[in-house]
Amino acid sequence: IRYGLGAIKGVTRSVELDADALVVGMIGRLVQEKGYREFFHAARAIRSRRSDVVFLAVGPSDPDKGDAISQGEREAASSDVVFTGYRGDVRDLLAMFDVFVLPSWREGMPRSAIEAASMGRAMVLTDIRGCREVGRDGVEALLVPPRDPLALTRAIDRLLEDPDVRARMSRA
Repeated sequence: IRYGLGAIKGVTRSVELDADALVVGMIGRLVQEKGYREFFHAARAIRSRRSDVVFLAVGPSDPDKGDAISQGEREAASSDVVFTGYRGDVRDLLAMFDVFVLPSWREGMPRSAIEAASMGRAMVLTDIRGCREVGRDGVEALLVPPRDPLALTRAIDRLLEDPDVRARMSRA
């Protein structure tokens, strides 16, 4: 099932999504170690060339953490990324994603990636412990080095540009 953004109440008031839009999303606390800065970089680079792609950042802010993504950083990225805050309807949001991204620097067992895999989403994950256990490079996911915004951008681009690869990874 594929939902439009308008079907998910409260996702945003400022973004309209047409039926042809591609959705790239990540789920996690808004902290640096989850790779949000790399995600913002990829969103900026891709959206500078493609207006048919929507980037969603799903998760709560975590201002008590030393590596919290600041309100200023969120505002600076907001022309390219839709921030949803904490959501209880992650399954419905995942159903909208064409590509799930988790550019985390470290993980134990990444629940959001497991949920994305169970929903049949093509994934871009970092090549770290935890993520490698959820998706194999070139099978269910494209694995990229942590802290590498250019590699992340290239991997997301590859999945956006090739619907056959995206579909194969989704089925896997």
